Amino acid sequence: NEQLKKADEAANCYLSFPKERQDSPELLVKCKQSSIDAAVSLTKAALKEVQTLVVTMSVDAYVVPRIIGKGGETIKKLTHGKPFYLDVDRSTGKIVLGATTPEGRDSLLAEVKQIIAENCILRIPGDPAMMKAQYREFGRSKSKAELQDLIWLDIDEDNHVFIMRGKEEDLVKAKAVLEEFLLNNTMDELAILDEDFDVLLAGGKASKIMSMSEELGVNLSAD
Repeated sequence: NEQLKKADEAANCYLSFPKERQDSPELLVKCKQSSIDAAVSLTKAALKEVQTLVVTMSVDAYVVPRIIGKGGETIKKLTHGKPFYLDVDRSTGKIVLGATTPEGRDSLLAEVKQIIAENCILRIPGDPAMMKAQYREFGRSKSKAELQDLIWLDIDEDNHVFIMRGKEEDLVKAKAVLEEFLLNNTMDELAILDEDFDVLLAGGKASKIMSMSEELGVNLSAD
């Protein structure tokens, strides 16, 4: 409006999105007919400048929770009270961030990149037949306790992989620990009847499951 009024003091420009299409990428420019060409030209130039203040990037979906934070806490921390914008798509991992100045954009981008760097993702192939049991057993092991403060671990049963999240240098150590555990802990699960459960466990250290473990030279447990 200020630039239009330099040429025509009576000129006023109004920008809006179509009411019937709130999600439309179209922007309506309204002003006097004599000023419309100048208004559209100025609007396009302003939008082009705004686009330089916006950054779009994608991250692994398992990094998304660390950027959003519990209840959006991390996003609020990064943007509250600042002329910043940060939007993260949970399903696709797409991130759109921006600010009103190049300095603000770069500052926000640096903080987001720092979070990403501290939450690298590593996938380790697992055996579909035993990885669920291995994951549960690993959670009880000393190996898990050793890594507890370093990385986050989960399994993706659909894609048959163990998923680790953490700093790159910590993932190197965690990968070696997990792979050694998997190598030394081949296991499987067998379905048993409810009535057999009590029979196997009865007797504590003298139980049937303990004697079978000793006889077969394997570690048996019932959950």
